[in-house]
Amino acid sequence: MKGFEKILDIFITHGQAVLAEKLVTERLEIIKDDRLVVWLANRLKERGDLAGSLELEEKLFWKYPIIDKYENFVNWQCNLMAVKIYKVISSVNLKAKRF
Repeated sequence: MKGFEKILDIFITHGQAVLAEKLVTERLEIIKDDRLVVWLANRLKERGDLAGSLELEEKLFWKYPIIDKYENFVNWQCNLMAVKIYKVISSVNLKAKRF
């Protein structure tokens, strides 16, 4: 584990995950370290923020357009679309009281 990951892990261990994410987000433009982007994308993915994670993954993809990353990016887009469709269908079904 890298040094910055250890420090961020300390924040998370002590219940300060939101603060750790905020600190990383604020520094993304200043530091330009792709490891921070990957760390934040993984954190967002873990807590269910697929759109936020996808946005960061897309930035990395366009910076390093490698076929493996492209496949990962496309899979994320498909997963995010499936989640959005499920939410719409669930909402419609709830409104129609079919659930």
